[in-house]
Amino acid sequence: MIATCDIGAAAADALVRLAFRGKQTQELQGQRDLDYTEATTIIGKAIGKPDLGYIQAPDNQVRAAMVQMGMSENFAGLILELAAALNAGHMRALEPRTASNTTPTKFETFVAESFVPAYQQQAAA
Repeated sequence: MIATCDIGAAAADALVRLAFRGKQTQELQGQRDLDYTEATTIIGKAIGKPDLGYIQAPDNQVRAAMVQMGMSENFAGLILELAAALNAGHMRALEPRTASNTTPTKFETFVAESFVPAYQQQAAA
Protein backbone atom coordinates (compact mmCIF):
# COMPACT_ATOMS: atom_id res chain seq x y z
CA MET A 1 0.00 0.00 0.00
CA ILE A 2 1.41 3.30 -1.08
CA ALA A 3 0.29 6.90 -0.82
CA THR A 4 -0.43 8.57 -4.13
CA CYS A 5 1.66 11.58 -3.08
CA ASP A 6 4.68 9.26 -2.84
CA ILE A 7 4.09 7.99 -6.37
CA GLY A 8 3.85 11.58 -7.60
CA ALA A 9 7.02 12.56 -5.74
CA ALA A 10 8.96 9.63 -7.24
CA ALA A 11 7.73 10.50 -10.74
CA ALA A 12 8.61 14.17 -10.29
CA ASP A 13 12.07 13.24 -8.99
CA ALA A 14 12.68 10.98 -11.99
CA LEU A 15 11.64 13.75 -14.38
CA VAL A 16 13.85 16.33 -12.65
CA ARG A 17 16.92 14.06 -12.55
CA LEU A 18 16.39 12.52 -16.03
CA ALA A 19 18.68 9.66 -15.00
CA PHE A 20 16.95 7.09 -17.18
CA ARG A 21 17.04 6.03 -20.82
CA GLY A 22 14.15 4.82 -22.89
CA LYS A 23 11.54 2.91 -20.95
CA GLN A 24 12.27 1.85 -17.40
CA THR A 25 10.28 0.79 -14.40
CA GLN A 26 10.77 1.82 -10.80
CA GLU A 27 9.13 -0.38 -8.22
CA LEU A 28 7.80 1.48 -5.21
CA GLN A 29 6.78 -0.56 -2.20
CA GLY A 30 5.20 1.84 0.23
CA GLN A 31 6.48 2.67 3.70
CA ARG A 32 6.03 -0.90 5.01
CA ASP A 33 4.21 -4.12 4.21
CA LEU A 34 0.63 -4.26 5.47
CA ASP A 35 -2.04 -6.91 5.25
CA TYR A 36 -5.73 -6.09 4.94
CA THR A 37 -6.43 -6.91 8.58
CA GLU A 38 -3.86 -4.38 9.80
CA ALA A 39 -5.03 -1.77 7.29
CA THR A 40 -8.64 -2.25 8.38
CA THR A 41 -7.67 -1.87 12.04
CA ILE A 42 -5.87 1.40 11.29
CA ILE A 43 -8.84 2.74 9.30
CA GLY A 44 -11.34 1.61 11.96
CA LYS A 45 -9.50 3.44 14.73
CA ALA A 46 -9.21 6.59 12.59
CA ILE A 47 -12.95 6.74 11.83
CA GLY A 48 -14.05 5.94 15.36
CA LYS A 49 -14.87 2.28 14.73
CA PRO A 50 -12.08 0.46 16.59
CA ASP A 51 -13.83 -2.91 16.26
CA LEU A 52 -14.02 -2.69 12.46
CA GLY A 53 -12.88 -6.00 11.02
CA TYR A 54 -11.71 -7.19 7.64
CA ILE A 55 -13.91 -9.73 5.91
CA GLN A 56 -13.02 -11.09 2.49
CA ALA A 57 -16.28 -11.28 0.56
CA PRO A 58 -16.80 -14.02 -2.03
CA ASP A 59 -15.93 -13.02 -5.60
CA ASN A 60 -19.55 -13.21 -6.78
CA GLN A 61 -20.60 -10.65 -4.15
CA VAL A 62 -17.67 -8.36 -4.94
CA ARG A 63 -18.40 -8.60 -8.68
CA ALA A 64 -22.08 -7.78 -8.13
CA ALA A 65 -21.19 -4.76 -5.98
CA MET A 66 -18.69 -3.43 -8.54
CA VAL A 67 -21.19 -3.82 -11.38
CA GLN A 68 -23.89 -2.13 -9.29
CA MET A 69 -21.48 0.81 -8.81
CA GLY A 70 -21.16 1.14 -12.58
CA MET A 71 -18.21 -1.06 -13.57
CA SER A 72 -18.55 -3.32 -16.56
CA GLU A 73 -18.68 -7.07 -15.97
CA ASN A 74 -15.40 -7.39 -17.88
CA PHE A 75 -13.57 -4.77 -15.78
CA ALA A 76 -14.89 -6.25 -12.53
CA GLY A 77 -13.65 -9.65 -13.65
CA LEU A 78 -10.21 -8.25 -14.41
CA ILE A 79 -9.97 -6.66 -10.95
CA LEU A 80 -10.94 -9.97 -9.35
CA GLU A 81 -8.36 -11.77 -11.49
CA LEU A 82 -5.71 -9.28 -10.34
CA ALA A 83 -6.71 -9.76 -6.69
CA ALA A 84 -6.51 -13.55 -7.07
CA ALA A 85 -3.01 -13.29 -8.59
CA LEU A 86 -1.87 -11.06 -5.72
CA ASN A 87 -3.42 -13.30 -3.06
CA ALA A 88 -1.88 -16.42 -4.58
CA GLY A 89 1.58 -14.83 -4.78
CA HIS A 90 1.72 -15.02 -8.58
CA MET A 91 2.08 -11.25 -8.68
CA ARG A 92 4.54 -9.62 -6.33
CA ALA A 93 7.35 -7.11 -6.18
CA LEU A 94 10.36 -8.24 -8.19
CA GLU A 95 12.85 -6.15 -6.24
CA PRO A 96 13.65 -6.59 -2.56
CA ARG A 97 12.70 -3.68 -0.31
CA THR A 98 15.48 -1.05 -0.27
CA ALA A 99 15.84 2.56 0.79
CA SER A 100 15.37 3.64 -2.84
CA ASN A 101 12.04 1.86 -3.37
CA THR A 102 10.54 2.35 0.10
CA THR A 103 8.41 5.48 0.23
CA PRO A 104 8.10 7.73 3.31
CA THR A 105 4.37 8.14 3.95
CA LYS A 106 3.04 5.89 6.71
CA PHE A 107 -0.34 4.28 6.11
CA GLU A 108 -1.57 5.97 9.30
CA THR A 109 -0.62 9.37 7.82
CA PHE A 110 -2.41 8.62 4.54
CA VAL A 111 -5.50 7.53 6.46
CA ALA A 112 -5.50 10.65 8.67
CA GLU A 113 -4.75 13.15 5.90
CA SER A 114 -6.57 11.67 2.90
CA PHE A 115 -8.93 8.85 3.79
CA VAL A 116 -10.63 10.29 6.89
CA PRO A 117 -11.50 13.68 5.29
CA ALA A 118 -12.95 11.90 2.24
CA TYR A 119 -14.86 9.49 4.50
CA GLN A 120 -16.24 12.33 6.59
CA GLN A 121 -17.24 14.31 3.49
CA GLN A 122 -19.06 11.29 2.07
CA ALA A 123 -20.76 10.59 5.42
CA ALA A 124 -22.00 14.19 5.58
CA ALA A 125 -23.44 14.07 2.03
